[in-house]
Amino acid sequence: MTTQTNETALDAFLEKRSEFDQLIARLAALSEDHFFGAEPEEINWNHVGTLAGWTALLRRVADMAFGEGEYATTPDRAPGVSPRQRVT
Repeated sequence: MTTQTNETALDAFLEKRSEFDQLIARLAALSEDHFFGAEPEEINWNHVGTLAGWTALLRRVADMAFGEGEYATTPDRAPGVSPRQRVT
């Protein structure tokens, strides 16, 4: 790889990292509001289902990032690569 390509990749990486950090900050701020914008007396099973769905998506991201769950590292697989993504 050339230096130019590496610099371009680094710039793109830093841009995506900034986007990632902004998303994390927004989610953290939302979580700080213990009821995610709802009043306690308004909470119903729809809120539970929505939060469960969001949690499942975040769990999937965390599992990919840390090589856990279905993304757990095995001797025949690189970390973060699901069986669907593996090239044999």
